[in-house]
Amino acid sequence: MKALKYSALGFSDYEKKLIYETLNDPRGWYSLGYKFVERSKNYDFLIKKKTTGEINNETKSMSLHNLSVTFKGYFETTEVWINRENWNSVPINFTGTHKEYRQYLVQHEIGHVLGYDHVTYRVGRKCPVMYQQTKGTLKCKPNPWIFYDNDEV
Repeated sequence: MKALKYSALGFSDYEKKLIYETLNDPRGWYSLGYKFVERSKNYDFLIKKKTTGEINNETKSMSLHNLSVTFKGYFETTEVWINRENWNSVPINFTGTHKEYRQYLVQHEIGHVLGYDHVTYRVGRKCPVMYQQTKGTLKCKPNPWIFYDNDEV
């Protein structure tokens, strides 16, 4: 099992617990041999809550506006920026629960940390976690986990 250390900044204790449990859930990246440990120092990546404005100002790319973003090789340490507005209020076209959305955000962005890219959905089936579900789950079913319909990422 490969242990990855992270630090979550700007989250409540409840939210940090949700992040930890999501990262170490057997339906997620844990099933592929990753274990996640929260640390305040000496971490492999950071998870930060950022406003839409902060993310939009940093990315400059219209295709990333209003989304959460993972920066690899941009800062000294890989950083995951979770869009605060989306974290607090599920985007209109996401059809799952608030908890499912938060779990999806965490799993999706950590997928980028691990080197996974975006994929497409299959109509009427569960959305792959690496599909950009923030943009909507009207054509596929919300899914925060890496395995779906007996298929892998």
